[in-house]
Amino acid sequence: KRQVFLAQVLTGEVFDYKGKNDQTLRRPPKKNESISDTRYNSVAGETGGSKVYIVYEHRVAYPTFLITYSQ
Repeated sequence: KRQVFLAQVLTGEVFDYKGKNDQTLRRPPKKNESISDTRYNSVAGETGGSKVYIVYEHRVAYPTFLITYSQ
């Protein structure tokens, strides 16, 4: 038996990595390095052929359903 959450998530302004890989990322990148400390709300990328979105604040994700299934 396995479980997965289905959630509603606000991604806000997304930085798309378009196939690049950065495993050191701990928060979203700045929108403009030279002007301010304003950052993107989330990042997007691909893993295993699937598009994924990463958000950095728990308050923007609302778990809607818990789905239980068997393989």
